[in-house]
Amino acid sequence: MPGVVRLMEANLAKLEQQEQKYTAELNAALAKYNGLKAQAVGFDPDELAMAQLEIRPQKEASAESRVQATYGDKYDFWTMIGAKREVEKTLGEEEPRSIIERMRRKEREKERINLARQPERKKQKDRGWER
Repeated sequence: MPGVVRLMEANLAKLEQQEQKYTAELNAALAKYNGLKAQAVGFDPDELAMAQLEIRPQKEASAESRVQATYGDKYDFWTMIGAKREVEKTLGEEEPRSIIERMRRKEREKERINLARQPERKKQKDRGWER
């Protein structure tokens, strides 16, 4: 029995080290993300959000395949879905539909403004030509 306790304590210490390692990696990634976000202040937020939407599927697929390879048979699809939602919440991201709809409204508004700026075309006068 004492051997089992020592083994469990050793495993617990190993898990605590891994938690510290991954917490440090997460904090570093969040710091990098916040730095890049600060640089992006001058960009159009809608265009930036669309760029994120374009990049996200590739990055998610890459991360998911790495997690699957690491966990093997222990991989759980629903845990991965929960993790994706947690990442969205941590990063403060919007739903893709709201971003796309906002971009569409913005485009319609630009078109409306451009139409309003164009001078009205005058009708050509009949020059007396026969038809």
